[in-house]
Amino acid sequence: IPYDFVLDQNFPNPFNPVTNIRFGLSEQSMTTLVIYNILGKNVRTIVNESLNAGFYNYKISMDGLPSGMYFYKLTATGEVNSRDKFDEVKKMILIR
Repeated sequence: IPYDFVLDQNFPNPFNPVTNIRFGLSEQSMTTLVIYNILGKNVRTIVNESLNAGFYNYKISMDGLPSGMYFYKLTATGEVNSRDKFDEVKKMILIR
């Protein structure tokens, strides 16, 4: 179990068309992981549920989306202590 909330850089990056996103939760949390295009439009919702503490790895397919820069955002709100909130955004590049 991680000591703190963490969001890793996706790998590989740049990618075509599949990448991995890994993150860790230090406690049970209501968790969302969303991918946005450069205009801020939600193009994929990967996670939107309560997850237990631990490490998670999601294999993401971006089939059907054009080349370009995308952003992924992890939001986690601790269920034991709702004041523990984590928000982080990272960028990734899809190359066709």
